[in-house]
Amino acid sequence: MGLRPDRTAAHEFTAVDRAYRGRAVARALKARAALDARAAGLRRVVTGNDATNAAIIAVNTALGYQASPGHVRLQLRP
Repeated sequence: MGLRPDRTAAHEFTAVDRAYRGRAVARALKARAALDARAAGLRRVVTGNDATNAAIIAVNTALGYQASPGHVRLQLRP
């Protein structure tokens, strides 16, 4: 979780060890982070995800995150 200059909490990355996937670990971590942000007086939390990662999209949707215009990130691979 990071804090942007406009006092928006940004959940930048969620990773769960392969052995623990499918046990709602990511959902619990993201939910707790959002509660902590609210307790700190922040009113907005943003997150992002890879468009092909169905599992994290489901987690984000279940937690109430809504799609907004996104960013395109280009990466050059040697």
